[in-house]
Amino acid sequence: MTDTSCREVVDAFYAAIAGKDAEAVTSVVTEHFADDVVLDLPASLPYGGRIEGVRRLVKIFAHAAGSTAAVGVQDLQLASLLGDGPQVAAHLTFTWFPAGAGASFGSSVLELWTFDAGRVISIEAFYQDTAALVAVAPS
Repeated sequence: MTDTSCREVVDAFYAAIAGKDAEAVTSVVTEHFADDVVLDLPASLPYGGRIEGVRRLVKIFAHAAGSTAAVGVQDLQLASLLGDGPQVAAHLTFTWFPAGAGASFGSSVLELWTFDAGRVISIEAFYQDTAALVAVAPS
């Protein structure tokens, strides 16, 4: 564990995701996330719900960062960061590309990161418009 601030961890994570750098994502997650970390996504989304454990998140985030498929979140931009532990809020903008046919559209999300002893213990996502994301999901 380094002396990296909570805000720097969040910033480094999104820089790695936006840069499609799976190795950097893996490094940030393994170094700064607690073993029992929880990611909560809106349950109404096709990929929503609770994801638990650093091993699962490493796989999910590294795959997303390394993927060349133009599906899901693309063009991720960190619009702003608020706070510096034990909670950091990240406002993100992105373009959503649905699987299969369908028009892409811009959206945003607010993610609340919670830290304990310098390690990420939870991330909770609040999407701007979950109904729009659900509407373009393949049935």
